[in-house]
Amino acid sequence: MLSCIHAQVMRAQMRMVGARAIGTALGFYALAVVLQFAPIAILNVLVRHLSGTGYPGLTPRDLGLMTAALLVLPVVAAIAQVKRYTQREVERAWQATLDWT
Repeated sequence: MLSCIHAQVMRAQMRMVGARAIGTALGFYALAVVLQFAPIAILNVLVRHLSGTGYPGLTPRDLGLMTAALLVLPVVAAIAQVKRYTQREVERAWQATLDWT
């Protein structure tokens, strides 16, 4: 029973929003997840390098690029999470809703 309801909900969602829009949204979500984890990995590298326990071959240029990435990556992750719909997408979703009911 639950799987039948789940299939109906998914079918309605695909008709209302469209498979391409759902795929794009999932892609942006995955990008945001990866970009949110990147600063943690960069900080780990920086702490190990600065404490002298790892990554001895980093140049000042590498450190500068990692520091710049710490500033840029959260902004790009936030942009990837923003949902924007054009007027055409809103009209298409509204028409699909009217057609479905």
